[in-house]
Amino acid sequence: RRHEESAAVLAQLVKDYPERYDFYYEWAAAYVYADKFAEAIKVYDKLEEKTAITSDISMRKARLYQRMNKNDK
Repeated sequence: RRHEESAAVLAQLVKDYPERYDFYYEWAAAYVYADKFAEAIKVYDKLEEKTAITSDISMRKARLYQRMNKNDK
């Protein structure tokens, strides 16, 4: 529950400070800790829209897909 609350706070921070990319990473991490992997992937997708597709973000998403047993991504 606490991680979900953190995710909500970080979502607002991203809204208020969209160029603070570190907030996206923290937001995704809060979802990971809450076992909400699909939501974390959505956050990484938003970050990729803001920046670019990078190997770092791609690897983070791949690990989450593996944890969700979706290895075809």
